[in-house]
Amino acid sequence: MDKETRELRWNARANTSERKYEWTFLIINDNRETERILQKIYEELHPIENVLLRTEGAINGTGLRYKLISLDSHGRGPPYVEWSKIFQGKRTKDRELYERKSENGLAVFVDEQMRAVSAVL
Repeated sequence: MDKETRELRWNARANTSERKYEWTFLIINDNRETERILQKIYEELHPIENVLLRTEGAINGTGLRYKLISLDSHGRGPPYVEWSKIFQGKRTKDRELYERKSENGLAVFVDEQMRAVSAVL
């Protein structure tokens, strides 16, 4: 990851018993663009519920920030999402964005990954 990498990472898991998708998004961008991306996610996946900010922070030396959000959607599944309406930059399905056994395991994992990126830059 270089200094100017802005990206949207995501993962989704189908919960067929409740007819919903459980989404996780990691947004790496500046604050203003991150809020715009989140708004587009909410619009594209509506109706949504259980929106939870898991963690956020700065990527040292870049001017960028990261934000990890999880939410449930009764709307579209991944194949039907119009990703280009959400974000024009790098978009990646990230299978590492899943719930860990410990309570804050995913947030801790992401924080550690972002600290490692900051140390390299």
